Amino acid sequence: MLRTSDCYGASLGLMHFLPWKRVSSAFGAALTLFSGSLLLFVGCSQQATPPPPATKTIDVRNRSNGSNELLYPARKDGLFGYVNSSGKFVIHPQFTSALPFHGDRAAVKLGGEPTSFGNSNGYLDAADDGARLGFIDRTGRFAISPRFHCVNQFGTGQYAAVAKEISENKLPKECTSILNAKGSSVEKIECEQLAQHPKVCSGWTLIDRSGKEMLQKNYESLEYDEGDLVAATAQDSQGRVHFGYIDLSGNWVVAPEYDYATPIHNGWGTAQKNGTYSIIDSLGRTVSSGEIWNSVIFSGNFSEGLSSAARRSSEGDRPRQYGYIDHTGTFLIQPQFDDALGFSEGLAPVKIAGLWGFANHDGQLAINPSFKWVSSFRNGRAAVCSNEGKLTFIDDTGQLLGGTSFRPCPKHVVREEKFNAAYHDGTFSYDYDVDNTSGEQSTGWTIVDSSGRVIYQERSAAVASVGKSPNHPDDDIRVITGTAFAVSDSGYLLTNAHVVQGCSKVELTSAKTSAEVMQSDRSNDLALLHAILPGNRYARIGRAEDFTLGTEVIIFGFPLNGVVASSGNLTTGVVSAVTGIGDDSRYFQLTAPIQPGNSGGPVMNEYGEVIGVASAMLDQQKAFAATGTIPQNVNFAIGPSMIRQFLSANGIPAASLTTWWRFKQGTQKLAQSAEAFTYSVKCEPKGTREERKIE
Repeated sequence: MLRTSDCYGASLGLMHFLPWKRVSSAFGAALTLFSGSLLLFVGCSQQATPPPPATKTIDVRNRSNGSNELLYPARKDGLFGYVNSSGKFVIHPQFTSALPFHGDRAAVKLGGEPTSFGNSNGYLDAADDGARLGFIDRTGRFAISPRFHCVNQFGTGQYAAVAKEISENKLPKECTSILNAKGSSVEKIECEQLAQHPKVCSGWTLIDRSGKEMLQKNYESLEYDEGDLVAATAQDSQGRVHFGYIDLSGNWVVAPEYDYATPIHNGWGTAQKNGTYSIIDSLGRTVSSGEIWNSVIFSGNFSEGLSSAARRSSEGDRPRQYGYIDHTGTFLIQPQFDDALGFSEGLAPVKIAGLWGFANHDGQLAINPSFKWVSSFRNGRAAVCSNEGKLTFIDDTGQLLGGTSFRPCPKHVVREEKFNAAYHDGTFSYDYDVDNTSGEQSTGWTIVDSSGRVIYQERSAAVASVGKSPNHPDDDIRVITGTAFAVSDSGYLLTNAHVVQGCSKVELTSAKTSAEVMQSDRSNDLALLHAILPGNRYARIGRAEDFTLGTEVIIFGFPLNGVVASSGNLTTGVVSAVTGIGDDSRYFQLTAPIQPGNSGGPVMNEYGEVIGVASAMLDQQKAFAATGTIPQNVNFAIGPSMIRQFLSANGIPAASLTTWWRFKQGTQKLAQSAEAFTYSVKCEPKGTREERKIE
C-alpha cells in the first residue's frame, strides 16, 4: 500500500562524541594498533448528512508524566534519543530511528541500519533491514517490546496499527506499463518507490497502549487513525484483495468490496471501486457517492471538513488548478491555486506562481504568497523559507516571529519542500544541510523553536557516514578473532557486531564448527549467530538492577588467539561506572582487563549471570594526549538492558536465574560455567580493507 509522507527525512550521518577504534587479534597483524581515536574496540575490525460522532481521544501533547517537560527525538552519533527543551538528552541515543511522543508512547526502531527520522504521518517501516520496532515510555524503557516490522504511531486514538510479518512485495499489474512509459508522472514515481522495496509488511493488527492485540485475526493490510473503524483488506475466492471497514472487534461494518479505502480521519474516510469514490463516515455510513467523484482528483483528507481537489481534465498535460471540496464533492473553494495542502488552525498552504502563502476557509488569501516553502500551522505559528532563502517563523497574520529572518533554509526543505517534523508546541526539527555556495557552515540534526532559539544541534565537524569504521593499518589481515557465548539451548550465540562484520566465513574454532550470522546491529554493536554446538549449556542474562558501582565481575574470552594460550582466559575486576563515555546508558565501565580477541565475551557477576558483553577499551596514548595522564584499566561492556532488547527483538527469550538458584559463586566455579557456554570466533574477512568498509 502506498503511503505518502508530509515530510521526508534526510540521510543519516554519524557524529562521534569520542572516536572509537576497533582492534583485532589477527595472524600477521600487529598486536598494538593506534590511530587518532580515543577508544579501542577489541575484536574484529570493520564494520445534509449528520455530522460524524465525536470519538474518544487522549492527550497527545508532547509532555512528560507529571511534568510540563517536552521531549523531542534527536540524533547523536548516528543514533536517536530524546532531548528536553534545554537540549539535554533525557533518553540516551540508542535507537536507529524514532518518532515523537504521542502521550506516553513513542515508536522506536531497534537494530538494523540507522534510517531517517520516520515521517510526520507517524509511520516506521523496518521490512527491508530485519530490525524490530516497539514503543517506549518516557523513561526510555520498552512499554511494548520491539517485535514488529512496521508500526503506525499512537495518535489521537487509543490504538496503533502494527505489522507482525513480512511478505514479498508484489507490484500492481498497472505498474508494468507505467514503469515502461516515457516521461515522469506521480504514478510512475509511486511505482518506482514500490519497486525499490522487495519486502513489505503484512500480518497487521491493532494494539492498545499496553501492547494487547485487539483483533482476533491478522490482515494483509490495515490502516487506523481515529474512532472505532479500521480500513482493512480481505481476499475473495479468486484471491483478489478488497478493502472495507471493520470495527474494533474485527467485524465487517463496511463489506470488503472496494479497490481501496483510506482510514477514517477527521470523521471521514474515502473508498474507491471501479474508479468511483464513496465517502464513508465514522459509523460506516455512505454519505456521498456517484459520478460526481469521477470528475475530481482529491486527497481524501478532509481536514477541518475540506479536502484539496482539482477537476479532472481531458486536455492531457494542462496544469491542474486546485480548490477545496466538502464531503459531498461540492467545491466550496473554487480551483484557483497551483497547489494546495490541508487546513490546519483555519489556514491552508496554497501555491501561486511558484510561491507559497495561506488561504482561509473562504478561499481568500490570508497571507500573501511570498515563500519558497511553508509548513502547516501548529500552535499559531508556521515555519517558512523566505524568498531570500532564510528560515523563519510567522504567526497567523504573516508577521515574523523573533523580528527577523535567521539561518539559511536547509536545502532539502527548498528542494523537496519538506520538514522532518512539526510538533504540537510549534517547535520544528530537520537535518540542517545547507548549500555551501554562501559559505555557511553545514550542521546536522537541528531542533529550533519559533523564536529562532536552537534547542539542539548536531555538529557536522565530526560527521562520518554510518557503517564506516576507522581505517585499519593492515590491508592484508587474513584471520580475525573474537568471542561469542550461547544464549539458548538451540544454538544461538551472542557476540559483537564488529567481530563478524565483513566476514566471508565465521567459525567457532573451539567447537570446530561453522556459524551463521543471523542478525547484526552495528549501531549497538551486537550480533546473533547460530551454530550446531557440542553442548546445550547457555548463559543466564542478568538485569540492570543486578549490578551496581563496585560489583565484582569476571570476563571470559579468547584474547590474542594464536599468540597466547588458545584456551579460554579469565580476568577479574569491578564495575567502575554504571554508564559509558558521555553517560551512554548502553554501556558500563569496568576495571577487568580486556585484550584484542575478548570482544563479544561474557561479563559475569558473582552469581554467574551475564550482565554485559565485553566491547571496548580506552586508547591510552590518545587519552594521554587529551588529558596528560595515562588511564589504567578503563574498559567498557554493553549492558544487560541492551542485551535483552536485542534478544527480544530477534525472538530469543533471555533466560534468567530463578531466585532459589541465585547464590554467589567462587571464581573457579564462575570460570567453569563460562567455559561451558563460551566459544572462540574466527572471521575470514572479505577482500581488502576498502572492500570491507564499503559493506
